[in-house]
This record gives sequence, structure tokens and C-alpha cells, in this order.
Amino acid sequence: MTAGKPNRCPCCGQLFSGVKLKVSLEHNTAFADNRCVTMPPTPAEIVYAILQVNPAPLARARLIQRVIPQSSRSKNADGQVRTQVYIARRYLEKIGYTIRHESLRGYRVVKL
Repeated sequence: MTAGKPNRCPCCGQLFSGVKLKVSLEHNTAFADNRCVTMPPTPAEIVYAILQVNPAPLARARLIQRVIPQSSRSKNADGQVRTQVYIARRYLEKIGYTIRHESLRGYRVVKL
């Protein structure tokens, strides 16, 4: 992609910002643009899972399947994921990114 041209999703053609964010699950860190932030393991796993399908959004049900083990899922798994996404947002904001929730579609990592 050339400078000045907007990025488009190859599947749906929707505009998106180019995400250059990387996550290390080994060290529970997220880094971009020479900035780094260390976060707890679950928020790091959430960011990693969302980035695997970026620029497409990741549905909350899929996120629950990827992040919360079957043996420890409770009736409040939805609330657990919402809380962990909130925590992940706070860490990502320190390096210029956030997690956007798109109604009826899911979560997506975007640059602030």
C-alpha cells in the first residue's frame, strides 16, 4: 500500500487503520512504534486473539472460546471477557492503540 491511500479490508472493502501492533505472549507485552507495555496474561491473550483476525472483528463468543478454558467457564464468562477487554484497553492506550467494540460484530484493535 502506498502512502496517502487508505487501507481497505480485502474481504469487505471497509476502511481500516494499518495496525502495526505486536504482542508477545511469552512476556505478556504489547509493542508498537518503539513503545512497549507489559500487561497481565489474560488481557495479553485477548489482544493476541483479536490481532489474529484483524482487520476483521472478533465476536465475543469466539473470544470466550479462545481465552477462557472450557473447564473454568462460568455463567459470567461474558462479563469476565468484558472486564479483561477493559483492562487491555487501558494498557494499549499507553502505546497509542485501543480495542473498539462494534455492535453485533465484535472487537477490533485500532490506532488512536
